Amino acid sequence: SLKQLPPFETEITIDDSFVDSFSKATKALNEGITAFICNDNSVDVVVGYSSATNVNTVKFNIDPVRTETNTSRFKTDYLKSVLLCNRGIPGKLEIASKGLMRVTFENKQFSNEYYLVQTNIN
Repeated sequence: SLKQLPPFETEITIDDSFVDSFSKATKALNEGITAFICNDNSVDVVVGYSSATNVNTVKFNIDPVRTETNTSRFKTDYLKSVLLCNRGIPGKLEIASKGLMRVTFENKQFSNEYYLVQTNIN
């Protein structure tokens, strides 16, 4: 259990391009898991991620603000809802290797903060 927020090692800027790429990927594969595979200088976003070898996935690469090597998995439909509800508002997505994602959006009128917990893959 978390008594305090862990450090977030990976940060991704959320802009219209990211939301559009994620939205298109989820239209092809509506349900399942989205994995963020973080390497030294890039992040692969894999929609439809599974530990099985023969599955359909959609993958796109993004340049992070900062990252450390790790792989985290989150429910696609939760993240999709958060992104679509805040479309057009600048934001950031942060991932902690402890299995927590924080998504924040802010403009002059309001700020929103969401937390998603990593899911396990059977």
